[in-house]
Amino acid sequence: MGLGRLTRRQYLCLVGAGFAAWPLAVAARRKPAAARVRKIGFLTLDNADTEFFLKGLMAALRDLGFGEAALHVEVRSAENATGILALAAELMALKVDLIFAFQTPAAVATKQAVHEIPVVFLAADPVASGLVESLSRPGGNVTGVSAATSELAAKNLELVRELLPKLKRVAVLATEDDPLRPTFIERIEAAAKPLDVEVSAVMLRPGGAIDSSVEAALQKAEAILVQPSIAKQPVAELALKLRLPAVSPNPSFVNAGGLASYSADFGEVPRRCAAMIVAILKGNQPATLPVELPDKYWLVLNLKTSKQLSLDIGPSLQLRADQLIE
Repeated sequence: MGLGRLTRRQYLCLVGAGFAAWPLAVAARRKPAAARVRKIGFLTLDNADTEFFLKGLMAALRDLGFGEAALHVEVRSAENATGILALAAELMALKVDLIFAFQTPAAVATKQAVHEIPVVFLAADPVASGLVESLSRPGGNVTGVSAATSELAAKNLELVRELLPKLKRVAVLATEDDPLRPTFIERIEAAAKPLDVEVSAVMLRPGGAIDSSVEAALQKAEAILVQPSIAKQPVAELALKLRLPAVSPNPSFVNAGGLASYSADFGEVPRRCAAMIVAILKGNQPATLPVELPDKYWLVLNLKTSKQLSLDIGPSLQLRADQLIE
């Protein structure tokens, strides 16, 4: 309360209390009001990557001054895009300040449902997925960080070719309902032509179940390129069963038993997403915040899997790796 708002009686009491009390009154007047706890929603499809990413995101938000005392996070997970739409409506009813959408399917569904509050995403190829108008000028209420998974599809094909110099046939394992699928496959096909590698797309139905037809189709290939949003453990186990090298632009696939991955540095990505969230919570508009691209990349090789496949990974490739799993 400032002096200009004191009543005459309050003023006389203050003076009567003596100068000893004056510093305390000044300190009380200058004490800032308690900051409002901000609330954000976190939307994702059921995914083994979510726990790892969310842990990194929360740690990065704490480092930026938005710990538990300053930020409340409502986490919602759905089995499909329809579920995401319903959960987005639920979060809006909770009056969250912002929604974060994890991975492309969740981001696309969230964009369809949310128009009034800011949305930050981690997604692949945001322009091709229809999330933003351009990377430099997102427009609307949506911006975020690109995971560069479809953009790195060609690099992962090159990685397979380096592991298998005589490679002629590769299968791309993808899901029918993932908006990233067309771009992911197109980029692999474009990269395969000059390498004289035949590409066959093997589709998983919504829900990602691997049936006998999928297994039979994969057996015709010499290696598998796996779309990042597919459940990691079942595919890694199937690849070992079929004795096929399997590569994906998602490092968690290698931790699940896949052979190799070349991806964005997923240790850095949560920090970039946290910085974007904080910028918006502090008043920046999504339309004016360019989509960020990764500036660090990560090569992971699973030497245990290579031994199970009787595949020799040369010392030069091992030296280039950022992580070796043994």
